[in-house]
Amino acid sequence: MIDGLWKPVARITADSQYLDELKRTYANDPDVRVNKRSISFRRRVHFGPRAGNYSECATALVPVGHIHTDERRFQNRTDKYSRESVERIVRNFDPNRLDPVVVWQDPANNRIYMLSGHSRLQAHRQLAKETIPAKFFQGTEAEAIKFAKVDANRAATAETLAEDVRAYRMLRDGDTALNLAPLPRKELQERFKGNWQKLDNYTYLNPGGTLMQLLGNKETHDQFKYLLNRASTIGYIRKTYPQLTNAHEQELFHFWYNDPKGHELKPDDYVALVSKRVSRFDFRPEEPLSLDKVPTTGTEARADTRAAQQRIYELKELEKKLREKYNQARTKAEKDALAAEIRASLEERSRLERDLAIVLKTQTALFGLDGTNRQNELLRGAAIGLGVGYVAGMVVPGRLLPAALGLAAAWWAGEKEKEAANIGGFRK
Repeated sequence: MIDGLWKPVARITADSQYLDELKRTYANDPDVRVNKRSISFRRRVHFGPRAGNYSECATALVPVGHIHTDERRFQNRTDKYSRESVERIVRNFDPNRLDPVVVWQDPANNRIYMLSGHSRLQAHRQLAKETIPAKFFQGTEAEAIKFAKVDANRAATAETLAEDVRAYRMLRDGDTALNLAPLPRKELQERFKGNWQKLDNYTYLNPGGTLMQLLGNKETHDQFKYLLNRASTIGYIRKTYPQLTNAHEQELFHFWYNDPKGHELKPDDYVALVSKRVSRFDFRPEEPLSLDKVPTTGTEARADTRAAQQRIYELKELEKKLREKYNQARTKAEKDALAAEIRASLEERSRLERDLAIVLKTQTALFGLDGTNRQNELLRGAAIGLGVGYVAGMVVPGRLLPAALGLAAAWWAGEKEKEAANIGGFRK
C-alpha cells in the first residue's frame, strides 16, 4: 500500500478505553488506521443509524462509563428512566435478548450521549457491567434531538399522554434553544396519525393543571367519564378564547364533572354555553365564568332545535377541515371535488339556519296558539282573502268566484302558519 494514497473518509475520536474496543474489532482490517487518540477509516463504516433507521447498522461495545445523559436535549419523559423496565432487565438479564442502545457523539465536545435506552443503561450500571452494545446515530444535533424525543422514546416503553403532548408541542412550535425549526403541519399530522387534533387541543391546557395531571395518569382515565374528549373540548375552548385563564380552565373542569347542570352537557352544548358567556359585552377575564348562572335557553338547549343546532356546529367544523384540505390540494380535480363538498355543506347549513330562524320567530306556535294568536291568524287570513277576492272581483264578474278564492286564500294562510309552527324536525 502506498501511504500517500491512503485517504480517510471518516475519523472517530474518543477516550482510550473506547478506542481499545475499536482496535480489537478492526485489528485485521487494512482499511483502518489507529492513531494515538483517533481511528480513521479509508472506507465508510456505519456504526449506527442514519436519521433514525439503524436496523442494518453494526454494533459497537461502548464502555458504560463513557456514555452521558442530557435530559434537556435528549429526553422527553418525566423520569430519567423506567424503574419497572430496569427492575425487569436486572431480574432477567440476558444480553442476547436486549436491543443495542442508540447513542450520538457530539462533535462539539466529542462526548457520547444516550438517545434511546436509558433504562437499559441504568440496568447495566446496577449490574456493574463494563460495556454495553450500542449503535451510533448518524445525523445532526437537531436530527438526534428529534429522534430521541419523538421517534425512539415513543417506540419504546409507551409514553404517557402528557409526554406525547410535550413532544407534539416541541415539533409544532420548534425550539430556538435547541435549534429546532417547527415541523410542517402535514408532516406533523402524519407523524402523530389520528391523534394530532386532540394533541393540538391538549397543548392549550395548563401544563400543571388538573386536566394534564389526569391525562398523564392512565389509571384515572376510567375514573373520569369521557376524560379524553372533554379535555380536548376544554383545550379547544382555550384555543378559541385565549383570554380565558388557568383559573377558568379549573372552573370548566369542575362545572362539567361536579355541577349537576353541566354534568350531562355534550361537547357542542358546552362550547355554546361558554361562548354565550365569553361573548357577552360585560365579560371580564379576571372574573369567574359562573356557568351555573348562564341561562341554558336557546337553540342548543331546546329539545326541538338541539339536533339542528348540533348539525350546524358539525357542518362548521367540516367546512373548516375541508378548507384546510382545499388549501393543501395540488391538483385541479382535488380542488374541484373539495369545493363541491364545501358548497354542499354551506347549502345544508344555510337551510338549517333559515329553519331555526322560522322556529324562533314562531316560538309560541310550537306550544299551541292561544286565543290572541288564533285571532291574528284569522285576521291575516281574512285580509289576504279580501285582497284576493277584491282583485278577482275586478277581473271576473259575479260574487261566487271571488268569495271562493277569498276562503281558499284564508285557508292557505292558516296552513302556512301551521307549517311554520311545526318546523322542528329539520329533516334533510
